[in-house]
Amino acid sequence: MQQVKVNIAPGQGLKRALGIVRKLVERVAALSSREARALATLVRLRTRYGAVPSSALSRELRADEREMTKILNDLVKNGLARARLVRGEYSYEVTRRGLDSLAISWLISKGFISDLGERLGVGKESEVYLAWAPNGVPLTVKLHREGLRQFKALRRLRGYALNIGDWIEVSILTASREFEALLTVKRSGGLVPRPVVAHLNAVVTEYVEGLELDQVTSLGLQDSKRVLSDVIETLRVAYANGIVHGDLSPYNILVSEGDRRGYLIDWSQYVNVDDSSAQSLLREGVEHIASFFRRRFGLSVNPEELVNRVKGG
Repeated sequence: MQQVKVNIAPGQGLKRALGIVRKLVERVAALSSREARALATLVRLRTRYGAVPSSALSRELRADEREMTKILNDLVKNGLARARLVRGEYSYEVTRRGLDSLAISWLISKGFISDLGERLGVGKESEVYLAWAPNGVPLTVKLHREGLRQFKALRRLRGYALNIGDWIEVSILTASREFEALLTVKRSGGLVPRPVVAHLNAVVTEYVEGLELDQVTSLGLQDSKRVLSDVIETLRVAYANGIVHGDLSPYNILVSEGDRRGYLIDWSQYVNVDDSSAQSLLREGVEHIASFFRRRFGLSVNPEELVNRVKGG
């Protein structure tokens, strides 16, 4: 496997983040091809078995018992899989670390990324890392973990998860949906980070250097008008393509350095325009943003007019 280099921006005091990145990089770099195949097989067979029996893994991988035992013991030891006794036989499941490592391993092996840098953000259901393409272009890698801790609550909140049985499938589906939403909005002229690829629970996009709107304390009148206009125009493009963002907030607007443009990020909770919650989500999100621009930057706007703009009125 291609070696992964850790790059941490100097002087940021990210000792804990450095440790997290090193652990992830070390796990990926240490994966043998057989271990990667075993993890991929656990993911593929989970819908048939839940926890996959070691005998089923041996048949799929054409490995003898001794070799299979070593592979599985190493995966469990490194926190990439967990074992439990099911009807007298040890069976195995992929962990969050295992799914993350498998996704990163694939992205490296296929040449989408070569280096992994600092962790840029963390939430209840995802982590975002800085990364680099082989040609040195900076990227971001978002790792979804939807439903890992609160799967029952997630199923109540997200219609597309109602008939899905495990957190892995929800995470993979959410990553795929976010990638498709980004692709649709970007192709239609919306201001979002350019999507590169999605695989398993990972979404790779271009890296936009900037700050979340919530962290921006000073923005001139013209800049604030431009950022708000960017957001509304991107929402309009999305709406015209049948998409409502679903989680519009100052935390999901990125103000780029230099040109001070407003990028709309985190499309993982989007809903279709014909969803029963779409109109209320759109109105609440726009009202929230309008209120923020008024409080923070003194920009007076009419939320109703903004909503009409989004809907093409």
